[in-house]
Amino acid sequence: MTDSFQAPLTDRSSGNRDLLAPIRIAIGLTFLYHGSILWDLHGMREFSVFWGTHFNIPFPFVSIVLTKIIQFFGGLCMISGLFTRYAASAISCTMLVATIVAHKGVVLNIPAMHYITSGEGETAFVYLLLFVVFAIIGAGTFSLDNYFFGKKSFNKH
Repeated sequence: MTDSFQAPLTDRSSGNRDLLAPIRIAIGLTFLYHGSILWDLHGMREFSVFWGTHFNIPFPFVSIVLTKIIQFFGGLCMISGLFTRYAASAISCTMLVATIVAHKGVVLNIPAMHYITSGEGETAFVYLLLFVVFAIIGAGTFSLDNYFFGKKSFNKH
């Protein structure tokens, strides 16, 4: 009998997939929060002006609306674990754009190679990596994806 902590994360029969739920829910809540500006038209206008002037994003208001829709509804999907791979793929794209455009590809800002300062693109890059992982391996055991589409329900092991 194999210890569940030694089984690889990609083994669907493993108990390790249970560990994905808290991570998935936490990042889902984060993106639900970031996408909630969607309901504030004044905030959206201000944000789109900032995107247009600082990052030269074409059609900044449309870009902001699409980004916030992806973040808000993608966050809901991540929390529930429903359509997780699609949501994670879409949010990965927004984080890739954030890393490349907003943070100019700077993942770590190491000006003198003797200390690391924050505030650049490391957060967007870490989110990008997390969402790529969820796009590849799915939502995990405790999810609506597993309940509706998985071969086993999450009540059985």
